[in-house]
Amino acid sequence: MRGLTKSLCARQGFAQVEVVTRWRDIVGPALADHCLPERLAFSQGDGPGTLHVVAGSAFALELQHLSPQLLERINGYFGFPAVARLAIRQAPVAAAKSRRKPPRPALSAAEQAALSDLVRPVQDEGLKTALGRLGAAVMAKP
Repeated sequence: MRGLTKSLCARQGFAQVEVVTRWRDIVGPALADHCLPERLAFSQGDGPGTLHVVAGSAFALELQHLSPQLLERINGYFGFPAVARLAIRQAPVAAAKSRRKPPRPALSAAEQAALSDLVRPVQDEGLKTALGRLGAAVMAKP
């Protein structure tokens, strides 16, 4: 995924692709449902940048009040002050949300058991969890 999105994100100013690809994890589902990162702009220095965010008109004011917490989450995710301020643009976010694929159906008990057997030998818990999610996504293909 990173290889596919790197050039596209670079054109929009996202040196750190994770701002886009991990947006929901960084800001949380409550915020991610109402706003999307648009671009990351840096001034002429090497300091932190300005993150341009698109938010629905009803949510933009609330996002403005939540901007200190949002900046803290973003910078905390990266471990350094990557973003100094937010620039909020009011626009419909529903169009971007509608492009998401519908959730895949849940696995049957037999499929879940087979998947558990496949990932059981993996020692690393994080890797085991990631492989389990990947396997569930592949097995639940329509």
